[in-house]
Amino acid sequence: MGLAPASQGQASADLANIMSIGGSYGGGLGAPGISYNLLPNYAGTISPGAVLNYEAKIGLTFGIGTQVTFASANVTGNNIPYNIADPTGNQYAAGTVTDKVSGLYFGVAARPTYHFNLGSRIDPYMGLTLGFTITSESSTISSPTIGSFNTQDTYAGVLLGGFIGMRIYITKNVGIWLEAGYAGIPSYLGNAGVFYQLTHF
Repeated sequence: MGLAPASQGQASADLANIMSIGGSYGGGLGAPGISYNLLPNYAGTISPGAVLNYEAKIGLTFGIGTQVTFASANVTGNNIPYNIADPTGNQYAAGTVTDKVSGLYFGVAARPTYHFNLGSRIDPYMGLTLGFTITSESSTISSPTIGSFNTQDTYAGVLLGGFIGMRIYITKNVGIWLEAGYAGIPSYLGNAGVFYQLTHF
């Protein structure tokens, strides 16, 4: 069976390989269950996510693809309270510390996708996100009373959720894409970018 050609500015028929790149917003960056931009006393820069998608579209309706996401953060927490006590409750020390944190987040996921096949320039779709995350953190904690020490940790997490989106074709092969979804924490809630469609490699 040959490839059915797509008219200019129209979603593809039959087989297609689609590469997408874009950015993400929402969800923050942190260890599983924690986003630095949601913690009190912390401020700094948390980058939008960078997203790279690939989808092999099988016919008009189904596709299977992969997604890679990346983000980074540099935040500082000031006046973070601490106290040190023994098991009986006797307090040895108390005060506040400064916590300087750098973090890197990677996510990799498989994405089975269903396309609604409206036969127009707009290609709406929905699907599942199945993958994992790795978050690497390094922290420098300092205080006039307890001195300074460094910590470094790596956390693994699971991406499990779904998404809805659409591609809008500007030409036969090029367009923009928009998505909303959720797949756990850390997770980005909205994606947008540009895509390029190859009818075959």
